[in-house]
Amino acid sequence: MGTKIKFNVEIINDDGNVIVEQLTADGEIPSLEDFQNGENFRTNFDKLERTILKARKELSETIVKEYLEEVSKKKINESAVEGEKKIEENGYSIEAEIGRINIDTHKIIKGSRTVYDTRRDVFPRKLPLENYRSMCLNELILFLPCDSSYRTSSKILNRVRWQEEEQLNHQTIANTIEREGNSIRKHIEDKTQEILGRNGFNSKGIVTDEFKQNYEYPKANHIEEENIYKTIDNYNEGKHKDLQIELSEIHETFEKPEVPVNISIDDVGAKKQKESGRSKYSKHKQKGTREYVKNTVLHVQKGMGSYIINGSSIFESLKWLMAFLLSNNLINETLLVFFVDGADDLKVGIDKLFGWIPYKMILDWYHLKKKCEQRLSLTIKGSINRNMVLEELTSYLWVGKVEQAIEYLKGLNKNMLKNEEEIKRLISYFDRNWSFIPCYALRKVLGLRVSSNIGEKSNDLVVADRQKNNGMSWSKSGSVNLATVTTMHVNNQQNNWNKNRQIDFEFVETKKAA
Repeated sequence: MGTKIKFNVEIINDDGNVIVEQLTADGEIPSLEDFQNGENFRTNFDKLERTILKARKELSETIVKEYLEEVSKKKINESAVEGEKKIEENGYSIEAEIGRINIDTHKIIKGSRTVYDTRRDVFPRKLPLENYRSMCLNELILFLPCDSSYRTSSKILNRVRWQEEEQLNHQTIANTIEREGNSIRKHIEDKTQEILGRNGFNSKGIVTDEFKQNYEYPKANHIEEENIYKTIDNYNEGKHKDLQIELSEIHETFEKPEVPVNISIDDVGAKKQKESGRSKYSKHKQKGTREYVKNTVLHVQKGMGSYIINGSSIFESLKWLMAFLLSNNLINETLLVFFVDGADDLKVGIDKLFGWIPYKMILDWYHLKKKCEQRLSLTIKGSINRNMVLEELTSYLWVGKVEQAIEYLKGLNKNMLKNEEEIKRLISYFDRNWSFIPCYALRKVLGLRVSSNIGEKSNDLVVADRQKNNGMSWSKSGSVNLATVTTMHVNNQQNNWNKNRQIDFEFVETKKAA
């Protein structure tokens, strides 16, 4: 026989009365003599820890069960409703962090009719086969799947709860994420509509004439020209002429680093699930074509604060962005700088909602360089030649010399090329985005953003890290709702949502500004 361990608990209310009688949970643990030396400590301590954890679980479940049954008894006894009182064994089920708890409820029957039932009149109403879920458990369910698969999350949850029977399965967790994601999205949409309506915008986020008439343009807060000229001279010193910044190539003003709201926006795709059955359009689909479900992720940064917005489409995300900016009084007071990848639908969406106020759009350096790498890989023969061309090409683009970059591509030796069409596509890309390609070198030395690297990190946090693993595929609803729940965590709104069912439009302070 091993050594016994015993826990004793009772619940006493404010006036000293015992609400729940003394409860006991016990188990067998290693004796003092079992701990002979360091070699057997590991197994003996494991036995000790597991016994205590399981006893704690059993005791916790019993305490909650008996306490809530006392609540049910008290309410039924206090009820002024007349009729026959009955006990409903295991009438109400609760899923909690401490485990699944089935409690006895009470009801009053008059004739063939139930006139009072603690299942519905005392405890929260739920569907017949549904279990009430505690906030503590909900926190875990909404947290784990942001980083782990649903199957892994279910295994972790069942292990943490020491739930050997009546386990939470992965589909229940997936359904919970989808349901909570939908609720969060509806809350954000309702909040957005209230803010838009209050500020004189229509339901699509389009400004009304009345608001435009009263709009006050923010005061110019640019870096002085003398400082810019001096910065250019310092940068150019000792560099080859082709790599120097030329004042004639500059077509933008330069805001002070503390002035703008920097907004990185990008569509992030995850592999789409195959539709069940044969679609009537399937015969028109190219064999081997991969389909994606997309989330539009925005990273908003002002000084040391940041916020992430995730929507199911470009216009939804931009509409929520408008509400966020209005909520934080950022429409009248500052300049908006959008960092984009050059996609036409992004540019159209931004212009439609924000074209009436001063804003700047920049083809961010990360996407520009990535586009060059992709096209040149399809065009240039051999990695040595490709890397040489890439370095030369990006050196022109870095100092804003788009025309020189185009002329360089046109003058490439045709013996180096394996696909001239890709060169034409890259030149066309430069032509379409010419006005959005700044002098990155000058912005960099002036302390201004040139890239959406921080936005790409947001994309990884919200979508890519979790949804782009090998073999994974998603429905549109499953993808956007998981990304919505993950965004809630990144914005530090999980406690606000779990406790208050609210999502605030508030910047999250970061240790270092982007």
